[in-house]
Amino acid sequence: MIRILALFFFVGLIWCLPDLLPVAMAEQASVSVLVETVEGQQIRADRVVSLEDGEIELDLGSSNQRFTIDSLARMRWPYPDEIAPPLTISLRNGSQLRARSVESTDGDAVLVMLRGLSPFSLKLGQLRAVRYRPASPALDPVWLGQVEEPTRKDTLMIRSSDDSLRPIQGTFLRFDRDKIRFDLSGDEIAAPIDRLEGIVFAALNTEADPRPATFLVEDVNGSRFQSDAVAWREDSLVVTMDAAEGGPLLIPQERLRRIEFRSGVQALIGCDVANQTYSTADVTTVASAVLNQWLGPEVIEQDLAMNAGSQITYRIPSGFDRFVAAVKRDKEVYRRGDVSVQLALDGETVWNTSLSSTPVPGADVDTSDEAVGQDEMTGPLGNRSAGDVVGVDQPIGNARRLTLTVTSDNGVEKAEPGVGDRVQWLRPRLIK
Repeated sequence: MIRILALFFFVGLIWCLPDLLPVAMAEQASVSVLVETVEGQQIRADRVVSLEDGEIELDLGSSNQRFTIDSLARMRWPYPDEIAPPLTISLRNGSQLRARSVESTDGDAVLVMLRGLSPFSLKLGQLRAVRYRPASPALDPVWLGQVEEPTRKDTLMIRSSDDSLRPIQGTFLRFDRDKIRFDLSGDEIAAPIDRLEGIVFAALNTEADPRPATFLVEDVNGSRFQSDAVAWREDSLVVTMDAAEGGPLLIPQERLRRIEFRSGVQALIGCDVANQTYSTADVTTVASAVLNQWLGPEVIEQDLAMNAGSQITYRIPSGFDRFVAAVKRDKEVYRRGDVSVQLALDGETVWNTSLSSTPVPGADVDTSDEAVGQDEMTGPLGNRSAGDVVGVDQPIGNARRLTLTVTSDNGVEKAEPGVGDRVQWLRPRLIK
């Protein structure tokens, strides 16, 4: 009986095979690439034929067609996203790599293991930060604030038993498999990775705001590679990065999520300003336009300084997904009151934080080494980082306008709004 049933099954399979093959072939053919031009036109191609010398050739099924890179906005592949490894490596050029591991090698280089890709080496000097744990809403403002503010020394971010962060500054020595070797005032320590949030590297003396790259490449694990040179080799993308040692990175087509053919980073201060204001409850005969000119938002290199009572709205260019920045008290101002900072998208507040007041010089403050060390270097940082720097990484969705507002914690109606209620946004930017 079993043999008869097996025979019927086999005959039925042979009978249905001609119908199943077109379905399977159609599903395979459906794994195509979606190309969007700068004019918004969408083109579905079967595959990429070549990508070099500023041009890309696509197989459109019936024929091949060539496009200039300048005419394209992005390309997307339909492969499903994968669960990203918790380890995130941030590079100085803006790249973010979701890695399985990172270890030091001989010389000033580190070996990075990415899921689904061959191991590759990075120059140690190109690392901005390494975070071993996944993003956490409670600790992200602390971590992002530490990463965004340049420091003169490397900083270990230790996670305490109460899930607060404790920064310790010194000199990085090397990555081992399960620990970081660190020089702390001349003493070498081995910090276990399972006790760390990560490490933030010191700013370089020559470091400037990174020049926007020509290409942004993202894989199915969420790694984002900033590159000025890409090419197509058979069914893989060749990505060249200045931070890499030992040649370019090869990403198989099935590991690709998207390529952006324009810069993946836009400084917020480079966007069009829709409106900006400064208001105060003080009785004054000074015209509002003059007050806005004197006390309104001020661009300082890549940063944005704002006094309490000021607001600025930017138009968001199309194609950007996130707003990234950090905010802190202006270090040039001594008398500082409590302030609130808000971020709104299309008029709706989506993020806010408060920055507390700081003492006036000459006040009765404990300035002993023990007290200063506890406050600035080794004190637990709940939802605050050293120096009260708060980071933000906010999805912007389809919003077309982004508004930043700074007020005193008592609002502009408080009796004596101080001119020291001033904050500084560190490198506010839009990310694709």
